Parts: sequence; structure tokens; C-alpha cells
Amino acid sequence: MKIALLCSFYSLYVFWHAIPPMTQIGIEKRGGFFGQTIGLTFLALIVVAIILFSVAPSPSAITASDSLEKINLPGRISIDVNEMEKATKQLEKLIPKGK
Repeated sequence: MKIALLCSFYSLYVFWHAIPPMTQIGIEKRGGFFGQTIGLTFLALIVVAIILFSVAPSPSAITASDSLEKINLPGRISIDVNEMEKATKQLEKLIPKGK
């Protein structure tokens, strides 16, 4: 974790020093460009997070009964664990044993 944080700060340092030669922006305007870039990056991350959290089901939406015979998922999907076990056993019978 500490290494990732150090790498993040180093990338910001490299970006800060690379702005004038790479973008032809003067040194006096580097701070504004740097701030706008970082701000827009965080804004884009927030927008992506909002979209992902609105589309993905929450972990609390996945429920299981106490006996674990049936698992209910969002979207009216339910999985019968006993039927899954029967299907798995049937598939195991079809797969030839290794020699």
C-alpha cells in the first residue's frame, strides 16, 4: 500500500514537470492546467463510480435461506442448491476419469 502511494505521488511529480514540454503551456500556467486535470480526473472517477454502483446489485440484495436450499438474487432469480448439486453429480458421471 505504501509503495502504491509513493508511486502515485511520483506520477504526479512527473506529470507536473512534463506539462510545459509536452503541452507547450508556459510554466506560469502549469498550476492551473495541473489543477484542472486532477479535478476532472476525480470528477470522471465519481461519475464512473455512480454508474457502476447504480448498475451493480448490492451485496445485501443477495439473500440465502437459513437451510441454504435456495439462493435469491436480484431480478427474480433464484437458485435451488439441491438441483445444482444433482446437476453437478450428473456432469461428474459424464466426465471420464483420468488414467
